[in-house]
Amino acid sequence: MTGKIKLIFIFGIIITALPILGIPRSVKDVILFVVGISSIMLSFALRKNLKILRLKLKRLEGQQGTMMQ
Repeated sequence: MTGKIKLIFIFGIIITALPILGIPRSVKDVILFVVGISSIMLSFALRKNLKILRLKLKRLEGQQGTMMQ
């Protein structure tokens, strides 16, 4: 799962860099830049939520272990 999040982050950086490098020169620049930034933000949000989910899962497993004993 973390590999896919890193891949989204890398694609976001590449998409954000395309207008800066001067490939297109129109409204597409703005759209590409916004899509790149939004994909970077999406990857950060996914990473944060994945960490929270893992912590909740560890707590839940710990509670079940104490109940079983």
